[in-house]
Amino acid sequence: MNIFLFILMISLIVLLSSVLHSRNKQIRKMNEVLLDIRNGQYNRHIRLNFSNRTFSVLAENLNGLIQDFKESINRAQYLEQVRNQMILNISHDLRTPLTAMLGYIDALQHESGLTEEDRQAYLNILSNKGEFLTRLINDLFELVKLEETKGPSREDRIPLNELVKEEVLQLYHAFTEEGIQPNLIIPEEPIYVVGDAVSLRRALSNLLTNALRYGNDGREIGIRLWKTDNKAWVEIWDRGRGIKPEDLPFVFERLYTGVDSRNTSLQGTGLGLTITKMLIEQHRGNITVNSEPNRKTAFTFCLPLQS
Repeated sequence: MNIFLFILMISLIVLLSSVLHSRNKQIRKMNEVLLDIRNGQYNRHIRLNFSNRTFSVLAENLNGLIQDFKESINRAQYLEQVRNQMILNISHDLRTPLTAMLGYIDALQHESGLTEEDRQAYLNILSNKGEFLTRLINDLFELVKLEETKGPSREDRIPLNELVKEEVLQLYHAFTEEGIQPNLIIPEEPIYVVGDAVSLRRALSNLLTNALRYGNDGREIGIRLWKTDNKAWVEIWDRGRGIKPEDLPFVFERLYTGVDSRNTSLQGTGLGLTITKMLIEQHRGNITVNSEPNRKTAFTFCLPLQS
């Protein structure tokens, strides 16, 4: 009997040692993978061929964490690239007009043979370049401010149809100069939303100015407002040169100006649409763009409807 118990105990010890050795080996494998990932080998993963259910579940969960970690690393790398590209673009957009301005200032100071007409032309160019720089700096400040805020600064009840009409009226002179009569489809019945009227005015102004800047060669611009059960919708469209399909995913990104796809005779700062998207999203809305070149380019946004 004692011999039987001794043999049983030895057998249990051998079995337990075998199990622990197998599990220790599995734990070492997991640890090796995690150390490799910690050292920058982000493509590693833990194999799921464990016979033990507990280890299989643990490996599966660890692989999920590894995948999340890889995605966060990729996202951080992408954001770093965007930031670096933005800095390069801002540097270029600041340096180019400044270089031109310094050149014209030097000419005004040192070229004695300039006619009064030449001087006036140079001054006009300097004024335009200065206005562009002012807009760019103001847009950059507004972008930074928007990134630090979570929602609209006010929560007023706003008649959106009146707001749209007022913004179109503000730009009436600009429409007239381009020989364009806006095509308005705005209901008389009030359509109410909640938010900050100043911010929504800015968003509308950006979209209308964008249509004038890039769609004036189509000689037709439209503004349509309507509502569904729980949303108010605004569409601002033009029949200009449009946006190429490959450019569409990037129109709301910082400093996108679509040099190849839009009318380059009057470039903006490249921040207006980014600011517009942020303003709309802060009001719990959404904005999209669709474009058929020379037929119709439409920016459409929606906001929660207020009864």
